[in-house]
Amino acid sequence: MKFLITGKAGLIGKKLVSFLIRNNNEISILKRNRKKINGIEDLESISKDQHFNAIINLAGASIS
Repeated sequence: MKFLITGKAGLIGKKLVSFLIRNNNEISILKRNRKKINGIEDLESISKDQHFNAIINLAGASIS
């Protein structure tokens, strides 16, 4: 399956991405910090031909 994920750098995101990759899924990351992670910088950069089976939003403010 193909996933688009936001919030990959958080606690749940790290575990989820590792799990999905181990299970042979294709992952694209929507990122906000250009320096830390390779990924898509904004939604407009996704081509119209690209599709995802699921979009998972884990981005948000820290609760700690």
